Amino acid sequence: MTHTDLPSLLERDVDFVISSIPLPGCTLPWVQVDAIPGEQDWEKISRMMHQYSCPAVENNPAVRFFKDVMAVVQRHCEVWDVDGLMNSLTACFEANGLPVQNGRIQPKLAQLLTPDKMRCGCRANDWEEAVRLACGVLTETGDVTAEFERSAVESVKRAGPYIVIMPGIALVHGEAGKGVHRLAMSLVTLENPVEFHHPDNDPVRLVFCLAPADNWSHIQALKDLLDVLGRCPIKKLCGAKTPQELYRYFEGRL
Repeated sequence: MTHTDLPSLLERDVDFVISSIPLPGCTLPWVQVDAIPGEQDWEKISRMMHQYSCPAVENNPAVRFFKDVMAVVQRHCEVWDVDGLMNSLTACFEANGLPVQNGRIQPKLAQLLTPDKMRCGCRANDWEEAVRLACGVLTETGDVTAEFERSAVESVKRAGPYIVIMPGIALVHGEAGKGVHRLAMSLVTLENPVEFHHPDNDPVRLVFCLAPADNWSHIQALKDLLDVLGRCPIKKLCGAKTPQELYRYFEGRL
């Protein structure tokens, strides 16, 4: 962007600004990066996303009200068409002067699965250690508590290796809201394949972890994840040497 773009940008619903030039007059949080971002630049961007995107969602009155309404619906109704319900509620909110951007309600995968939430080339002795590695990333970043990790491990022990959703790929998760501070995702690639005792999809080399804050705000991220897994062979994802390289697949640059 240029300095002349700044006035129009400030009129929009923006959380923070990423710029290749200094913006001393910008009243929004901003970060300067190189025109072609390097490893340190991606770390800066990840920190900005983590620091400002989530609080902006929580501090938006329309978003908070929308989430409260969805929580009431969840408690009292069985929803067959979540997307349809959300679209109808969004239209209703907007008609009454409460605009709710869907991107704030259901963030995209690239907003959640940032480089600081990824680890490459890890080693695990068994499935439980692999699960704990993936959960541990979110514990380190403050997105979840130890209660979430226990919930994720117990769910596998109780229900079996259902989390191995595709050959070589596991999607770890716990109970919605249990030990979860905010919606978050992580990814661990394993140097050594690990058996989860799934009849068809073992061994596992990619372990995703989803920390759901509720039963619906992660839907768009999961749709994006299926799209990535459909176009990117597991061998390519596991071949990434750094989280920054891996992130390019999830934001669609590779």
